Amino acid sequence: MKQAHVLSHTLSFPSNEWVSIYVPKWHTEGRYLNEPVHDMTAERLFERQWALELLQRVLTHLESEAANNSELFKFLRPFLEGGDRSSTYREIAGKLQMSEGAFKVAVSRYRRRYRDLLRDEVASTVADPALVDDEGRQLIRSVTATA
Repeated sequence: MKQAHVLSHTLSFPSNEWVSIYVPKWHTEGRYLNEPVHDMTAERLFERQWALELLQRVLTHLESEAANNSELFKFLRPFLEGGDRSSTYREIAGKLQMSEGAFKVAVSRYRRRYRDLLRDEVASTVADPALVDDEGRQLIRSVTATA
């Protein structure tokens, strides 16, 4: 796994040396004052950040594919991200001047495409194709795990 290789090098690199080389001093002062307190290990934090970046990359790819339907994608996005969906299918369909059924079909198609893109992205990070499903499950656990 590529991210495991990066993680091992990141964790073995002396942190103060890394900071002095890669992060300007003005950027580090007060950087973590607003971060939530948690009990996550450095490895779990790395896996979570990697997973979130991978999910964002997939979402950005899907958004670029949907460039000709940017208005639809704007309303679909919360259904793909699993975030706040304060509006119902019917309300959103009305805003888009489409039927509720048509909007549900669009959500289903975009979810399927998102899943396919995510699987492809995960496959590009593992050496053995047989590990894709396990790595995908680990990715989801990394994102949904709490402190």
